Amino acid sequence: MDGGGSCVSCGLCAAGTFSAEAGPCSVCAADSYTSNTGTGTCSTCPAGLKIEDDGTTITSHDSIDDCNDCPAGTFTDSNGNCPVCPAGSYSSPGAGTCTICPAGTFLVDDGATMSEHNSVEDCQACPAGTHLADDGATISSHDNSDDCDICPAGSYSSPGAVTCTICPAGTFLVDDGAITHEHNSLDDCQACPAGTFLTDDGTTITSHDYSDDCVICAAGSYSSPGAVTCTICPASSYLTDDGTAAHAHDSLDDCQMCPAGTAIDDDGATITSHDSVDDCELLPPCAENEHVQSNACAACPAGSKKSAGDDASGPDTTCTATICAANERVSSNACTACPAGSTNAADDNASGDDTECAATIEHTAEDSIGATAEDTAEDTADGLMTGVLVVAALFMIIMLCGFKIGQMQGRNQVKMMRKTGGTTVFVGSPGGNVPMPWVGESPTSRPASNDLTHHNHQVIGISRGQESTLPEPKDGQWM
Repeated sequence: MDGGGSCVSCGLCAAGTFSAEAGPCSVCAADSYTSNTGTGTCSTCPAGLKIEDDGTTITSHDSIDDCNDCPAGTFTDSNGNCPVCPAGSYSSPGAGTCTICPAGTFLVDDGATMSEHNSVEDCQACPAGTHLADDGATISSHDNSDDCDICPAGSYSSPGAVTCTICPAGTFLVDDGAITHEHNSLDDCQACPAGTFLTDDGTTITSHDYSDDCVICAAGSYSSPGAVTCTICPASSYLTDDGTAAHAHDSLDDCQMCPAGTAIDDDGATITSHDSVDDCELLPPCAENEHVQSNACAACPAGSKKSAGDDASGPDTTCTATICAANERVSSNACTACPAGSTNAADDNASGDDTECAATIEHTAEDSIGATAEDTAEDTADGLMTGVLVVAALFMIIMLCGFKIGQMQGRNQVKMMRKTGGTTVFVGSPGGNVPMPWVGESPTSRPASNDLTHHNHQVIGISRGQESTLPEPKDGQWM
Protein backbone atom coordinates (compact mmCIF):
# COMPACT_ATOMS: atom_id res chain seq x y z
CA MET A 1 0.00 0.00 0.00
CA ASP A 2 1.60 3.34 -1.10
CA GLY A 3 0.97 6.86 0.12
CA GLY A 4 -2.28 6.21 1.96
CA GLY A 5 -4.39 3.15 1.27
CA SER A 6 -5.93 0.16 3.01
CA CYS A 7 -4.40 -3.04 4.33
CA VAL A 8 -4.01 -5.64 1.64
CA SER A 9 -4.37 -8.58 4.02
CA CYS A 10 -5.91 -8.88 7.49
CA GLY A 11 -6.74 -5.15 7.46
CA LEU A 12 -3.30 -4.17 8.93
CA CYS A 13 -1.00 -1.41 7.56
CA ALA A 14 2.29 -2.75 6.13
CA ALA A 15 5.75 -2.02 7.56
CA GLY A 16 6.82 1.47 6.57
CA THR A 17 3.28 2.76 6.85
CA PHE A 18 1.00 3.71 9.63
CA SER A 19 -2.75 4.45 10.19
CA ALA A 20 -4.24 6.75 12.74
CA GLU A 21 -7.62 5.80 14.15
CA ALA A 22 -8.32 3.09 11.61
CA GLY A 23 -7.86 5.50 8.77
CA PRO A 24 -6.03 4.76 5.56
CA CYS A 25 -2.38 3.65 5.77
CA SER A 26 0.24 6.35 5.07
CA VAL A 27 4.01 6.03 4.30
CA CYS A 28 6.25 7.26 7.08
CA ALA A 29 7.52 10.81 6.79
CA ALA A 30 11.14 11.79 6.30
CA ASP A 31 13.52 10.71 9.04
CA SER A 32 11.05 8.10 10.34
CA TYR A 33 10.43 4.40 9.85
CA THR A 34 8.43 1.41 11.15
CA SER A 35 9.31 -2.22 10.77
CA ASN A 36 5.95 -3.42 12.24
CA THR A 37 2.64 -3.98 10.56
CA GLY A 38 -0.57 -2.41 11.70
CA THR A 39 1.14 0.35 13.59
CA GLY A 40 -0.45 3.68 14.20
CA THR A 41 2.85 5.70 14.28
CA CYS A 42 6.38 5.72 12.73
CA SER A 43 9.57 5.83 14.80
CA THR A 44 12.08 8.69 14.45
CA CYS A 45 15.58 7.85 13.22
CA PRO A 46 18.35 8.03 15.84
CA ALA A 47 20.24 11.33 16.17
CA GLY A 48 22.61 12.01 13.30
CA LEU A 49 20.72 9.70 10.99
CA LYS A 50 18.26 10.66 8.31
CA ILE A 51 15.87 9.28 5.75
CA GLU A 52 15.70 11.66 2.85
CA ASP A 53 12.51 10.18 1.38
CA ASP A 54 9.53 12.13 2.68
CA GLY A 55 6.56 9.69 2.64
CA THR A 56 6.94 8.49 -0.94
CA THR A 57 8.44 5.01 -0.94
CA ILE A 58 7.40 2.39 1.67
CA THR A 59 10.68 0.48 1.34
CA SER A 60 12.64 3.62 2.32
CA HIS A 61 10.93 3.56 5.74
CA ASP A 62 10.34 -0.10 6.68
CA SER A 63 13.55 -0.60 8.70
CA ILE A 64 15.84 1.27 11.05
CA ASP A 65 18.54 0.49 8.54
CA ASP A 66 16.85 2.99 6.28
CA CYS A 67 18.08 5.70 8.65
CA ASN A 68 21.35 6.90 7.17
CA ASP A 69 24.07 9.36 8.15
CA CYS A 70 23.65 13.01 7.19
CA PRO A 71 24.69 13.28 3.53
CA ALA A 72 27.90 14.92 2.34
CA GLY A 73 27.69 18.69 2.45
CA THR A 74 25.57 18.64 5.62
CA PHE A 75 26.16 18.07 9.30
CA THR A 76 24.01 16.85 12.19
CA ASP A 77 22.85 19.73 14.34
CA SER A 78 21.75 19.59 17.95
CA ASN A 79 18.26 18.79 16.89
CA GLY A 80 19.33 15.83 14.83
CA ASN A 81 18.83 17.68 11.61
CA CYS A 82 21.31 17.80 8.70
CA PRO A 83 21.70 21.42 7.62
CA VAL A 84 24.04 22.36 4.73
CA CYS A 85 27.56 23.40 5.75
CA PRO A 86 28.26 27.14 5.97
CA ALA A 87 30.69 29.06 3.69
CA GLY A 88 34.31 28.11 4.12
CA SER A 89 33.59 24.48 4.98
CA TYR A 90 32.58 21.06 3.63
CA SER A 91 31.62 17.66 4.98
CA SER A 92 31.53 13.95 4.23
CA PRO A 93 28.41 11.78 4.86
CA GLY A 94 27.34 11.49 8.54
CA ALA A 95 29.50 14.34 9.70
CA GLY A 96 28.66 15.82 13.04
CA THR A 97 30.38 19.09 12.05
CA CYS A 98 31.69 20.63 8.83
CA THR A 99 35.42 20.88 8.09
CA ILE A 100 37.00 24.27 7.42
CA CYS A 101 38.80 24.56 4.07
CA PRO A 102 42.57 24.11 4.29
CA ALA A 103 45.26 26.80 3.90
CA GLY A 104 45.41 28.37 0.48
CA THR A 105 41.69 27.75 -0.25
CA PHE A 106 38.26 29.27 0.29
CA LEU A 107 34.55 28.37 -0.24
CA VAL A 108 31.99 31.10 -0.83
CA ASP A 109 28.55 29.30 -0.79
CA ASP A 110 26.92 29.89 2.57
CA GLY A 111 24.70 26.89 3.24
CA ALA A 112 22.58 27.22 0.15
CA THR A 113 23.60 24.24 -1.96
CA MET A 114 24.55 20.94 -0.36
CA SER A 115 26.53 19.85 -3.45
CA GLU A 116 28.83 22.88 -3.04
CA HIS A 117 30.12 21.51 0.28
CA ASN A 118 30.36 17.76 -0.09
CA SER A 119 34.16 17.50 -0.68
CA VAL A 120 37.46 19.25 0.05
CA GLU A 121 37.66 19.73 -3.70
CA ASP A 122 34.81 22.24 -3.36
CA CYS A 123 37.30 24.52 -1.61
CA GLN A 124 38.74 26.79 -4.29
CA ALA A 125 42.48 27.51 -4.52
CA CYS A 126 43.59 31.09 -3.96
CA PRO A 127 44.74 32.60 -7.28
CA ALA A 128 48.42 32.89 -8.21
CA GLY A 129 50.02 35.95 -6.69
CA THR A 130 48.11 35.50 -3.41
CA HIS A 131 48.37 33.28 -0.36
CA LEU A 132 46.17 32.16 2.55
CA ALA A 133 48.08 30.98 5.58
CA ASP A 134 45.24 29.90 7.92
CA ASP A 135 45.10 26.13 7.89
CA GLY A 136 41.50 25.36 8.86
CA ALA A 137 41.51 27.18 12.18
CA THR A 138 39.10 30.03 11.46
CA ILE A 139 36.15 29.49 9.11
CA SER A 140 35.84 33.18 8.44
CA SER A 141 39.36 33.10 6.96
CA HIS A 142 38.14 30.84 4.14
CA ASP A 143 34.65 32.11 3.25
CA ASN A 144 35.61 34.72 0.63
CA SER A 145 38.17 35.18 -2.15
CA ASP A 146 39.34 38.34 -0.41
CA ASP A 147 40.76 36.11 2.29
CA CYS A 148 43.58 35.38 -0.19
CA ASP A 149 46.22 38.06 0.41
CA ILE A 150 48.42 39.46 -2.40
CA CYS A 151 52.08 38.57 -1.94
CA PRO A 152 54.34 41.30 -0.56
CA ALA A 153 57.27 42.84 -2.45
CA GLY A 154 60.12 40.42 -3.06
CA SER A 155 57.89 37.36 -3.44
CA TYR A 156 55.51 35.50 -5.74
CA SER A 157 53.15 32.51 -5.59
CA SER A 158 51.42 29.85 -7.61
CA PRO A 159 47.67 29.02 -7.19
CA GLY A 160 46.63 27.72 -3.74
CA ALA A 161 49.74 29.03 -2.02
CA VAL A 162 49.91 28.95 1.75
CA THR A 163 52.85 31.36 1.79
CA CYS A 164 54.58 33.35 -0.93
CA THR A 165 57.98 32.33 -2.24
CA ILE A 166 60.83 34.81 -1.89
CA CYS A 167 62.56 35.69 -5.16
CA PRO A 168 65.81 33.77 -5.76
CA ALA A 169 69.36 35.12 -5.68
CA GLY A 170 70.10 37.72 -8.33
CA THR A 171 66.47 38.95 -8.54
CA PHE A 172 64.05 41.39 -6.90
CA LEU A 173 60.33 42.33 -7.05
CA VAL A 174 59.22 45.83 -6.19
CA ASP A 175 55.37 45.73 -6.09
CA ASP A 176 54.25 45.55 -2.47
CA GLY A 177 50.97 43.65 -2.46
CA ALA A 178 49.11 45.99 -4.78
CA ILE A 179 48.63 44.00 -7.97
CA THR A 180 48.02 40.26 -7.99
CA HIS A 181 49.44 39.62 -11.44
CA GLU A 182 52.74 41.23 -10.44
CA HIS A 183 53.38 38.26 -8.13
CA ASN A 184 51.91 35.25 -9.88
CA SER A 185 55.12 33.73 -11.27
CA LEU A 186 58.84 33.39 -10.76
CA ASP A 187 59.13 35.38 -13.98
CA ASP A 188 57.81 38.42 -12.10
CA CYS A 189 61.09 38.52 -10.17
CA GLN A 190 63.32 40.91 -12.11
CA ALA A 191 66.97 40.12 -12.71
CA CYS A 192 69.49 42.46 -11.13
CA PRO A 193 71.06 44.61 -13.86
CA ALA A 194 74.46 43.81 -15.31
CA GLY A 195 77.24 45.17 -13.15
CA THR A 196 75.43 44.23 -9.93
CA PHE A 197 74.77 41.08 -7.91
CA LEU A 198 72.42 39.79 -5.17
CA THR A 199 73.64 36.90 -3.06
CA ASP A 200 70.64 36.10 -0.82
CA ASP A 201 68.91 33.03 -2.19
CA GLY A 202 65.31 33.40 -1.04
CA THR A 203 66.05 33.59 2.67
CA THR A 204 65.20 37.19 3.55
CA ILE A 205 62.31 38.87 1.72
CA THR A 206 63.63 42.36 2.42
CA SER A 207 66.76 41.48 0.41
CA HIS A 208 64.62 41.19 -2.73
CA ASP A 209 62.02 43.96 -2.46
CA TYR A 210 63.91 46.80 -4.15
CA SER A 211 66.37 47.35 -6.98
CA ASP A 212 68.88 48.80 -4.55
CA ASP A 213 69.20 45.33 -3.06
CA CYS A 214 71.36 44.61 -6.12
CA VAL A 215 74.92 45.57 -5.13
CA ILE A 216 77.39 47.04 -7.66
CA CYS A 217 80.40 44.81 -8.28
CA ALA A 218 83.67 45.63 -6.58
CA ALA A 219 86.87 46.70 -8.36
CA GLY A 220 88.42 43.86 -10.33
CA SER A 221 85.10 42.22 -11.24
CA TYR A 222 82.08 42.41 -13.54
CA SER A 223 78.70 40.68 -13.94
CA SER A 224 75.93 39.83 -16.36
CA PRO A 225 72.20 40.35 -15.57
CA GLY A 226 70.83 38.29 -12.66
CA ALA A 227 74.24 37.57 -11.17
CA VAL A 228 74.53 35.91 -7.77
CA THR A 229 78.19 36.92 -7.50
CA CYS A 230 80.50 39.02 -9.66
CA THR A 231 83.13 37.44 -11.90
CA ILE A 232 86.76 38.36 -11.35
CA CYS A 233 88.61 39.74 -14.39
CA PRO A 234 90.76 37.17 -16.23
CA ALA A 235 94.54 36.98 -16.38
CA SER A 236 96.40 40.10 -17.56
CA SER A 237 93.41 42.41 -17.03
CA TYR A 238 92.17 44.74 -14.30
CA LEU A 239 89.18 46.98 -13.40
CA THR A 240 89.65 49.96 -11.09
CA ASP A 241 86.10 51.24 -10.41
CA ASP A 242 85.18 50.21 -6.88
CA GLY A 243 81.41 49.78 -6.86
CA THR A 244 80.42 53.31 -7.86
CA ALA A 245 78.91 52.78 -11.32
CA ALA A 246 77.15 49.60 -12.45
CA HIS A 247 77.88 50.32 -16.14
CA ALA A 248 81.60 50.16 -15.34
CA HIS A 249 81.18 46.49 -14.39
CA ASP A 250 78.54 45.23 -16.81
CA SER A 251 80.78 43.31 -19.22
CA LEU A 252 84.05 41.44 -19.58
CA ASP A 253 85.03 44.28 -21.90
CA ASP A 254 85.21 46.55 -18.84
CA CYS A 255 88.31 44.63 -17.72
CA GLN A 256 91.24 46.58 -19.17
CA MET A 257 94.21 44.73 -20.59
CA CYS A 258 97.60 45.23 -18.94
CA PRO A 259 100.01 47.51 -20.81
CA ALA A 260 102.23 45.89 -23.43
CA GLY A 261 104.98 43.82 -21.88
CA THR A 262 103.19 43.36 -18.56
CA ALA A 263 100.83 40.69 -17.26
CA ILE A 264 98.83 39.36 -14.30
CA ASP A 265 99.34 35.65 -13.72
CA ASP A 266 96.19 35.25 -11.59
CA ASP A 267 93.34 34.02 -13.80
CA GLY A 268 90.20 35.16 -11.97
CA ALA A 269 90.98 33.61 -8.60
CA THR A 270 91.80 36.61 -6.40
CA ILE A 271 89.91 39.87 -6.89
CA THR A 272 92.63 41.99 -5.29
CA SER A 273 94.99 40.84 -8.06
CA HIS A 274 92.85 42.66 -10.65
CA ASP A 275 91.76 45.95 -9.03
CA SER A 276 94.65 48.17 -10.15
CA VAL A 277 97.02 48.67 -13.05
CA ASP A 278 99.78 48.19 -10.51
CA ASP A 279 98.83 44.52 -10.44
CA CYS A 280 100.32 44.25 -13.95
CA GLU A 281 103.93 43.11 -13.66
CA LEU A 282 106.69 43.18 -16.26
CA LEU A 283 106.96 40.00 -18.26
CA PRO A 284 110.23 38.04 -18.11
CA PRO A 285 112.26 37.75 -21.35
CA CYS A 286 111.09 35.08 -23.74
CA ALA A 287 112.72 31.68 -23.35
CA GLU A 288 114.70 29.84 -25.99
CA ASN A 289 112.62 28.94 -29.04
CA GLU A 290 110.01 31.55 -28.16
CA HIS A 291 109.21 34.76 -30.04
CA VAL A 292 107.14 37.86 -29.33
CA GLN A 293 103.59 37.80 -30.62
CA SER A 294 101.12 40.55 -29.62
CA ASN A 295 103.27 41.47 -26.60
CA ALA A 296 103.42 37.91 -25.31
CA CYS A 297 105.94 35.11 -25.62
CA ALA A 298 104.77 32.39 -28.00
CA ALA A 299 106.40 29.13 -29.03
CA CYS A 300 108.27 29.13 -32.33
CA PRO A 301 106.47 27.33 -35.17
CA ALA A 302 107.49 23.74 -35.76
CA GLY A 303 110.78 23.50 -37.59
CA SER A 304 112.07 26.88 -36.46
CA LYS A 305 114.17 28.18 -33.59
CA LYS A 306 115.17 31.32 -31.74
CA SER A 307 117.55 32.26 -28.99
CA ALA A 308 116.22 33.36 -25.61
CA GLY A 309 115.86 36.97 -24.48
CA ASP A 310 113.19 38.61 -26.65
CA ASP A 311 111.43 41.49 -24.85
CA ALA A 312 107.67 40.90 -24.89
CA SER A 313 107.02 44.61 -24.43
CA GLY A 314 108.54 45.31 -27.83
CA PRO A 315 107.47 44.59 -31.40
CA ASP A 316 106.72 41.12 -32.70
CA THR A 317 109.70 38.94 -33.56
CA THR A 318 110.10 35.90 -35.79
CA CYS A 319 111.83 32.58 -35.49
CA THR A 320 114.45 31.31 -37.95
CA ALA A 321 113.84 28.13 -39.89
CA THR A 322 116.05 25.19 -38.89
CA ILE A 323 118.31 24.18 -41.82
CA CYS A 324 119.32 20.53 -41.98
CA ALA A 325 122.96 19.51 -42.50
CA ALA A 326 124.24 17.15 -45.19
CA ASN A 327 122.89 13.60 -44.89
CA GLU A 328 119.91 14.81 -42.87
CA ARG A 329 116.28 14.92 -43.93
CA VAL A 330 113.13 16.68 -42.65
CA SER A 331 110.78 14.49 -40.60
CA SER A 332 107.88 16.09 -38.72
CA ASN A 333 109.57 19.52 -38.85
CA ALA A 334 112.82 18.21 -37.38
CA CYS A 335 116.20 17.32 -38.92
CA THR A 336 116.77 13.56 -38.78
CA ALA A 337 119.82 11.57 -39.90
CA CYS A 338 119.43 9.76 -43.22
CA PRO A 339 118.95 5.99 -42.93
CA ALA A 340 122.03 3.84 -43.51
CA GLY A 341 122.87 3.51 -47.19
CA SER A 342 121.30 6.83 -48.21
CA THR A 343 122.38 10.44 -48.58
CA ASN A 344 120.91 13.91 -48.88
CA ALA A 345 122.33 17.33 -49.67
CA ALA A 346 122.40 20.00 -46.98
CA ASP A 347 119.99 22.94 -46.62
CA ASP A 348 116.61 21.18 -46.25
CA ASN A 349 114.22 23.58 -44.44
CA ALA A 350 112.79 21.90 -41.33
CA SER A 351 109.80 24.28 -41.30
CA GLY A 352 108.59 22.85 -44.59
CA ASP A 353 107.36 19.48 -45.77
CA ASP A 354 109.10 16.21 -45.00
CA THR A 355 111.99 15.29 -47.34
CA GLU A 356 113.62 12.00 -48.28
CA CYS A 357 117.20 10.75 -48.57
CA ALA A 358 118.38 9.12 -51.81
CA ALA A 359 119.78 5.57 -51.76
CA THR A 360 123.59 5.28 -52.31
CA ILE A 361 124.47 3.35 -55.61
CA GLU A 362 127.03 0.52 -55.12
CA HIS A 363 129.33 -0.77 -57.99
CA THR A 364 130.85 -4.29 -58.35
CA ALA A 365 134.41 -4.99 -59.63
CA GLU A 366 133.00 -6.03 -63.00
CA ASP A 367 131.02 -2.81 -63.20
CA SER A 368 134.23 -0.89 -62.45
CA ILE A 369 136.24 -2.69 -65.19
CA GLY A 370 133.45 -2.17 -67.73
CA ALA A 371 133.08 1.43 -66.74
CA THR A 372 136.89 1.96 -67.05
CA ALA A 373 136.96 0.47 -70.58
CA GLU A 374 134.03 2.59 -71.60
CA ASP A 375 135.60 5.68 -70.07
CA THR A 376 138.93 4.94 -71.89
CA ALA A 377 137.15 4.62 -75.26
CA GLU A 378 135.23 7.81 -74.62
CA ASP A 379 138.45 9.63 -73.59
CA THR A 380 140.24 8.43 -76.80
CA ALA A 381 137.40 9.62 -79.01
CA ASP A 382 137.32 12.92 -77.16
CA GLY A 383 141.10 13.29 -77.70
CA LEU A 384 140.86 12.70 -81.46
CA MET A 385 138.05 15.16 -81.80
CA THR A 386 140.02 17.75 -79.86
CA GLY A 387 143.03 17.24 -82.17
CA VAL A 388 140.93 17.72 -85.27
CA LEU A 389 139.48 20.92 -83.85
CA VAL A 390 142.93 22.26 -83.01
CA VAL A 391 144.27 21.61 -86.56
CA ALA A 392 141.21 23.24 -88.09
CA ALA A 393 141.67 26.27 -85.87
CA LEU A 394 145.32 26.64 -86.82
CA PHE A 395 144.41 26.40 -90.51
CA MET A 396 141.89 29.16 -90.15
CA ILE A 397 144.40 31.37 -88.34
CA ILE A 398 146.99 30.86 -91.14
CA MET A 399 144.41 31.70 -93.80
CA LEU A 400 143.37 34.85 -92.03
CA CYS A 401 146.99 35.93 -91.58
CA GLY A 402 147.67 35.40 -95.31
CA PHE A 403 144.67 37.50 -96.20
CA LYS A 404 145.84 40.36 -94.00
CA ILE A 405 149.37 40.25 -95.36
CA GLY A 406 147.98 40.46 -98.94
CA GLN A 407 146.02 43.52 -97.98
CA MET A 408 149.06 45.19 -96.52
CA GLN A 409 151.17 44.44 -99.62
CA GLY A 410 148.53 45.94 -101.84
CA ARG A 411 148.53 49.11 -99.76
CA ASN A 412 152.35 49.40 -99.98
CA GLN A 413 152.24 49.39 -103.77
CA VAL A 414 150.69 52.79 -103.67
CA LYS A 415 153.11 55.39 -105.12
CA MET A 416 153.44 59.10 -104.69
CA MET A 417 154.12 61.07 -107.87
CA ARG A 418 156.54 63.88 -108.29
CA LYS A 419 155.11 67.29 -108.21
CA THR A 420 154.00 68.09 -111.73
CA GLY A 421 152.40 71.41 -112.44
CA GLY A 422 152.26 72.15 -108.67
CA THR A 423 150.00 69.13 -107.90
CA THR A 424 150.80 66.07 -105.85
CA VAL A 425 148.64 63.01 -106.17
CA PHE A 426 148.61 59.63 -104.57
CA VAL A 427 148.52 56.95 -107.11
CA GLY A 428 148.94 53.26 -107.01
CA SER A 429 149.09 50.21 -109.07
CA PRO A 430 145.83 48.75 -110.24
CA GLY A 431 146.44 45.75 -107.97
CA GLY A 432 146.64 47.87 -104.82
CA ASN A 433 142.87 47.95 -104.15
CA VAL A 434 143.46 50.90 -101.88
CA PRO A 435 141.67 54.15 -102.92
CA MET A 436 143.56 57.32 -101.93
CA PRO A 437 142.67 60.95 -101.32
CA TRP A 438 143.82 63.69 -103.64
CA VAL A 439 146.35 66.05 -102.07
CA GLY A 440 147.47 69.12 -104.03
CA GLU A 441 147.91 72.82 -104.13
CA SER A 442 145.02 73.29 -106.48
CA PRO A 443 141.86 71.27 -105.94
CA THR A 444 140.84 72.00 -109.46
CA SER A 445 143.88 70.17 -110.70
CA ARG A 446 142.71 66.97 -109.00
CA PRO A 447 142.51 64.18 -111.59
CA ALA A 448 139.50 62.05 -111.76
CA SER A 449 139.77 58.80 -109.81
CA ASN A 450 139.21 56.87 -113.01
CA ASP A 451 141.77 58.81 -114.99
CA LEU A 452 144.63 56.37 -115.55
CA THR A 453 146.87 58.78 -117.45
CA HIS A 454 147.73 62.07 -115.85
CA HIS A 455 151.07 63.73 -116.40
CA ASN A 456 152.24 60.47 -117.93
CA HIS A 457 151.64 58.62 -114.64
CA GLN A 458 149.10 55.98 -113.71
CA VAL A 459 146.47 56.91 -111.09
CA ILE A 460 145.32 53.94 -109.10
CA GLY A 461 142.65 55.46 -106.99
CA ILE A 462 141.78 57.73 -104.13
CA SER A 463 143.16 56.78 -100.76
CA ARG A 464 141.22 57.46 -97.53
CA GLY A 465 144.35 57.29 -95.39
CA GLN A 466 147.43 59.43 -94.88
CA GLU A 467 150.28 60.09 -97.39
CA SER A 468 152.86 57.37 -97.67
CA THR A 469 156.44 57.23 -98.92
CA LEU A 470 156.19 55.20 -102.03
CA PRO A 471 158.84 53.20 -103.86
CA GLU A 472 160.36 54.58 -107.11
CA PRO A 473 158.57 53.77 -110.38
CA LYS A 474 159.88 51.14 -112.63
CA ASP A 475 159.98 51.95 -116.32
CA GLY A 476 157.74 54.95 -115.50
CA GLN A 477 155.07 52.70 -114.02
CA TRP A 478 153.94 52.14 -110.42
CA MET A 479 153.02 48.57 -110.08
